[in-house]
Amino acid sequence: MSYANQAAAASAAYRTSQQLDQRPAAVLAAVHQELASVVNSAIAAYRRRALDEMCRHNARAVHLLWGLMAALDGHSPETGRLVEGYARLRDAINRVFVDSNEINTLEAGVEWLRQLTRNFLNELRAA
Repeated sequence: MSYANQAAAASAAYRTSQQLDQRPAAVLAAVHQELASVVNSAIAAYRRRALDEMCRHNARAVHLLWGLMAALDGHSPETGRLVEGYARLRDAINRVFVDSNEINTLEAGVEWLRQLTRNFLNELRAA
C-alpha cells in the first residue's frame, strides 16, 4: 500500500472514530451486544461440535468479560451485581466442557446480555 493510500485510510478511520458515540451507555450497549453475539456463536458452535470454533468464541467472550469486570468492579452495589453476573457467565463458559448443563446458563446469559443492551439503548434515547 502506498503512502498516499495509507494516509487516506488513516484519515478515513479517524473521521469514523470521531462519529462514534462515546457516552458510557453507548459504549456499554455496544460491548454487551458484541458479547451476546459472541456467546451465541459459541453456543451454536458447541451444538455443531465445532469445538475449535467454540473455543475461539469463548476466548473472545472471556476477554470481553474480564474487561467489563475490571472496569466496573468496586464502583457501586449496582456494578457489583453486574460483575457477579459476568463472573457467572465466565464460569459457565469455562465449565461447559465438563458440564453440558452449563449451556443453559450460557443461553440465559445471552438473554441477560441482550436485556442489558436494550436497557443501555433506552437510557441513551431518554437522555
